[in-house]
Amino acid sequence: MKVCLSCGQQVPVQYNVCPYCQKPTSGKPAGEELGAIKYLFYILAIFIPILGIIIGIVLMISDDPEKKKVGKTCLLIGILMIIIVCVLYFLLFAALFAMSI
Repeated sequence: MKVCLSCGQQVPVQYNVCPYCQKPTSGKPAGEELGAIKYLFYILAIFIPILGIIIGIVLMISDDPEKKKVGKTCLLIGILMIIIVCVLYFLLFAALFAMSI
């Protein structure tokens, strides 16, 4: 499937004109507009979790199922990384407190 540039509807690959709005289609298969940038989003979500959460929310608003999938993954990675950092800080301060007693 391709995505129409004008109306955003998914159109079969063999169509050069959108059957919904009668304008030329983009030529890109649906879900491929993210391409390799989704891996950049994942890396950003790992190293800057709050940015991963923001990217996740923005992408989940989209109607494209591939963008929603990437957005959900970014959101989950961001939340997971925040939880991991909080647990590690708690363990670090608990160990430092135990050593000072």
